[in-house]
Amino acid sequence: MIGKDRAEYRRLAIDVAIQAGLGRFFGAKFRAGVLYGIYEQSGDRTALEEAVNSYRAARRAWAILADRAKGVYVSDITVGELPQLRGHWLDRLPAIDKDIEAMAKKLDGAKVGAPDAHVRMAIDAALGRPTRAALACRHTPPAKFSPGQPLDIQLLIDKPVVAVRLFYRHVDQAERFESREMDSHDKIYRTAIPATYTGSTFPLQYYFEVRERPESASLYPGFANYQPYYVVRRAS
Repeated sequence: MIGKDRAEYRRLAIDVAIQAGLGRFFGAKFRAGVLYGIYEQSGDRTALEEAVNSYRAARRAWAILADRAKGVYVSDITVGELPQLRGHWLDRLPAIDKDIEAMAKKLDGAKVGAPDAHVRMAIDAALGRPTRAALACRHTPPAKFSPGQPLDIQLLIDKPVVAVRLFYRHVDQAERFESREMDSHDKIYRTAIPATYTGSTFPLQYYFEVRERPESASLYPGFANYQPYYVVRRAS
């Protein structure tokens, strides 16, 4: 057990606090971006007001984490030659303030009035905190894959759904996920990762997108598990 007065504990506590602050910042900023997009599409003042409010919440989260890092990290953390790849968290606040000021100025020209039903629904969705429904799925990952051979993947779903798509890639952070629609027969969805893709030295990782309704989708195994994907290694 590491004592709270130890340097190891204090380093960990500060970094975790900064990481949590980054999560709050990007969560609020993402909402601000979605709400601003609703405003651009509809011209609705309420959407713009909520976008500004969300961006200000993001700014508060950033200010707290930046202040936590002050005096702990050096004032110029350099990871690259470009301006955005060096400096300190505190250095980003002026640009954030400039963004917020530019958004707030648009309120003067925004139309006043209650949003129509569709815009109100979009605003509520952007501000809401939906919970993911638990999926009743069953899947057994293949034990290994043979390079140059297709890898069959099956998923059993107990209730009817609109569609299921498999997302897969090599365990290589430089690559993007490929995807394939899965065919269904008697609650079992099937597809295969192509033979042309399995000819690799990297393991394979994959997950499923289950579309229960046209307007909503869930991921399986999802973020409730220790990792939101499966990994299959090549046969020796």
